[in-house]
Amino acid sequence: MVTTKKKKGKRQNFFASQKLNESSVFDSNSVEELSAAKKFINSDLIEQQFNSDNKESENTTRKLESVEKPVLLEILKNSFDLTAIDSGSFIKLQKEEPLFKKVRYSIFHNDSIWLFFDSKCISFDLGMSELFQFSIDSEFLNYEPLIVDDKVYFVQGKKILELNYSSGDKKIYTIPFIPTSNLYLFDGSFFLIADSNRFIALNNLFEESWSFLVDGSLFTQPTFENGHIWIGTSSGIMYQFDKNGEVLWSYNSKSPIFTPPLISETNVFLTTLSGKIHVLSSLEKEYKFSIDTGFALFDAPIVHNGRVFVANRSYLYEISVVDGSFKNIANFPNHIETIASFGEYIGIYTIDGVLILVNDDITQYNLLESQILRKPFTIMQHLFYINGEQNFAKVDMGGF
Repeated sequence: MVTTKKKKGKRQNFFASQKLNESSVFDSNSVEELSAAKKFINSDLIEQQFNSDNKESENTTRKLESVEKPVLLEILKNSFDLTAIDSGSFIKLQKEEPLFKKVRYSIFHNDSIWLFFDSKCISFDLGMSELFQFSIDSEFLNYEPLIVDDKVYFVQGKKILELNYSSGDKKIYTIPFIPTSNLYLFDGSFFLIADSNRFIALNNLFEESWSFLVDGSLFTQPTFENGHIWIGTSSGIMYQFDKNGEVLWSYNSKSPIFTPPLISETNVFLTTLSGKIHVLSSLEKEYKFSIDTGFALFDAPIVHNGRVFVANRSYLYEISVVDGSFKNIANFPNHIETIASFGEYIGIYTIDGVLILVNDDITQYNLLESQILRKPFTIMQHLFYINGEQNFAKVDMGGF
């Protein structure tokens, strides 16, 4: 039986973002769509306050009103040594080597590299020797494909294509809604966002198991962690679901959420358009503390070697999960687009197409000046990515 949980909501423009995994720095969808989102969001929306219509959120709001005043960036400048990184200390990586042209998506899956072109997909082993290839329809490449066992799933319009790349068999499932995200798999079920404001769970036949209609819009993808699902909305509310669609907890941040919640051990980190970082307890399901960085945040914090980092404009900070103290790490010469844990390095990508890799103690800086469009990943001291010309490229990372 299909059950649908609904809440009254209105539609807004939708800009999806991609999750930043440990092996990736960023995805071009997130860069392009968040850039569009930044243009869409104005000061009135930043100042707008959102109120929850449930009792639990009202209690959270009272807690928020009783906390200390936010720490603004101007105060941080006076409290911490925002040492600017000397650009002369950068070590440039070797020049990229273009391997294939006109690549739409590159996916590192089960120790193999999958390249999706407009009319075909080619899979390679770690030495870039071809394993197999199969034909695809470019119509189904608006979203990144999902690879599961010997099948690849594509989303387009009101259709989901299931392709068995071993046998060549194809199945097309028709769904009654328009997806506005790629397809996710979690705990045996498929998930996607539809019509900008519905989060939907699907069974193996892509029939709706349950759905939830949010207030506002879903500008970001969900986070799947510890058997639960977390997602933030443009109305500022974060929801926690179990796999059956029951709402276990909701929290009102009072500002649009454009990034997926970060779950680290028993803490939940939310960044919001108002510039606040909210730290919550996932066990007690309550607010712990928040820090106001003074500028809108379009990027989520990351966990790197057990430490939590966040970027704001040109600054990289470390957050203490114990008391909320905010330690400066570095001031970079260019505005930061996004950051991620990238193997043994922290990857900092700037808005002008520069990737900076720094080590744990922030003493070594390695620079790649190339517009990277798709998720980078490293294999045997090589960096692979899709560049601004849509070429799949490789850079030698050995020796630094």
